Amino acid sequence: MDWMKMVMDAGEKLDRRKEICDPEEIRQIVELLKTGTEEKKPKAARHLARCYEHGFGVEKDFKKAWELFRSCADDKDISSAYYVGYLMKYGPEEIRNEVRSGYYLEKALASGNENAIRSGRRLCRESEWFCIDFSPVHDVLLKNPDGTLSPMDEPFFKSEKIADGDYLILSAGDFSYVISDGKKGIAVDGGYGAGNIRKYMEKISGASVESILNTHDHFDHTANNAYFDRAYMTRKTAEYAGRPFPSFAGIDFYDDVVDRRIVKEGDVLTVGSKHIEVVEIADHAPGSAMYLVREDRLLLTGDEIFGFPMKTLNRSLEAWCRNMKKLESVLDRADLIYGGSGKLEKEYVMNFIRCAEYAASHPEEAEDVPAGEGTPGPRGDGPDRNEAGQIVYDRRMPHFGDRSVYKAEDTPDRNAKRKKIRYAGVTLTFPAE
Repeated sequence: MDWMKMVMDAGEKLDRRKEICDPEEIRQIVELLKTGTEEKKPKAARHLARCYEHGFGVEKDFKKAWELFRSCADDKDISSAYYVGYLMKYGPEEIRNEVRSGYYLEKALASGNENAIRSGRRLCRESEWFCIDFSPVHDVLLKNPDGTLSPMDEPFFKSEKIADGDYLILSAGDFSYVISDGKKGIAVDGGYGAGNIRKYMEKISGASVESILNTHDHFDHTANNAYFDRAYMTRKTAEYAGRPFPSFAGIDFYDDVVDRRIVKEGDVLTVGSKHIEVVEIADHAPGSAMYLVREDRLLLTGDEIFGFPMKTLNRSLEAWCRNMKKLESVLDRADLIYGGSGKLEKEYVMNFIRCAEYAASHPEEAEDVPAGEGTPGPRGDGPDRNEAGQIVYDRRMPHFGDRSVYKAEDTPDRNAKRKKIRYAGVTLTFPAE
């Protein structure tokens, strides 16, 4: 009997346990792992511990799970050692031990076994005690909408219902959304604020929210992907998603264990009774996509259309015009439009389309723009500070010095000659031909 292969197969099935419905298959997996554990077979005890932790094929019993994980860690299982160290730091109060936590984590890291450490990090990510530790930025403050200040590591959530089962959420950065039918839900972008936004989404929607959709790669949309079982995004977005901005230095976002799933133009995701269509419209970021929730006639635009009437193109005017034609066809099926900056009226969005068409047909009216003008991002010599010298960021605005870094082929030339035109109340700035 090839125990190693059988246990590895059982582990793979555990990874997709929510997809397995056959009781007999579940029983066979658990019995195999119990036998392997009794015979001290590699990895069997760790996978059996996962069964007890999550109630897969057995009654949920964290005490038994903990005993098995500890036994594996002491028996030189690197993945278990990493997870035991994590739980001793962030898990239930009765098992917390900072000193022993350091011992197990150092033991795992010192092994140099990257695959085993990665498996341990996956155990952390799927744990009900998983949290992204913002303590390295505790002394940084965020200015709230009401003018009060909060430590950057303090969870903050505020929501607004926008349709049946759908909510807009403010954490930090751009707005996030949860789309649901009251039973099944999906996140659209997750902000970059402290706290488990998945649990908050499940609380307000009453739905199970296992997955997240990213409109684009920017960190204020992808930072919290690790809270979800899987993250859907375009192929280009997958190249850059989850890369922390400089103002988040020192925080581990567990991006290396995010399960990325690729979507493309025309794909339709089924979430309970709702269907979400992928519409690729990329300029603000190289892999941007919009998402149309068909049943709600709701279009989520990400950051391609902002809440202020101006647009600085990163790609050509010609490409933007093609995108606007696509957007116009989608708008026929949307009554509600929301983006990273909040609600957008349909007529307002139509003005962006009209401005693009006008710019293409009236090139002689475009004005030259000095180099650097219209480049997005905070201005000044540094971030704001209070009287005590603490950095203060606005909860909704980009942080000073933060910017996504791309490969050369995806990086716009900020010093290129540009032109601008104003039409239908919108100012469009674009690269000169």
